[in-house]
Amino acid sequence: CYASLLDGKHMSYFLLYFFFYLANGPLEGLLAALFAQSGISMTRFGFFRAWASASFLLLPGLVATMAARGRKHLCGFGITGFLLGVLGGILAPLAGHWAVTVYASGYAILLGRRVFNASLGGALGFGVEAGLRGGYFAWRDLFLLGGDAAGKGLAGLLLAWAGLDLAWSFPILSSAFLFCCALALFMARKDYLPVFQGMADKK
Repeated sequence: CYASLLDGKHMSYFLLYFFFYLANGPLEGLLAALFAQSGISMTRFGFFRAWASASFLLLPGLVATMAARGRKHLCGFGITGFLLGVLGGILAPLAGHWAVTVYASGYAILLGRRVFNASLGGALGFGVEAGLRGGYFAWRDLFLLGGDAAGKGLAGLLLAWAGLDLAWSFPILSSAFLFCCALALFMARKDYLPVFQGMADKK
């Protein structure tokens, strides 16, 4: 029964996606505006996104291979992705002083999502029984899209209602990644992390 997916283990999975996209959704969505505010043309922003995407071509396979070595590696790579997002948020307000920090901020945010998806984010489905995976992915997408919508709504409130400067919204939004770190550590402690074939003896 799909209702069994609402237990502590699976809810921790869903909440991880919710908080991740609560931060990542608006941060990636606002990158173009951050570059424009910093005086960087959309042409250069387009080249930056193309270069960033090209640099990620080999990343998923590399990260997934290393993360599959054991649960500690899986959790560690997931947390690395979250902390990259936090770093990207912290760097954004420095954009007014050094233009290079705009590129560093954007790259850290984009890289964080790739690292998360290639490790912990992509692996969680293996922690669900095969017969329940259809329901799991439906619930996961509900929380994922809900987090994305809530994050973009929060960004709108910060910028339009509170009048917060665009660059300073980045560290506030990226703080949701810290909840992801706490959830990943909680899952590791509760033995909720998935196990791949041949990986069980490397916890």
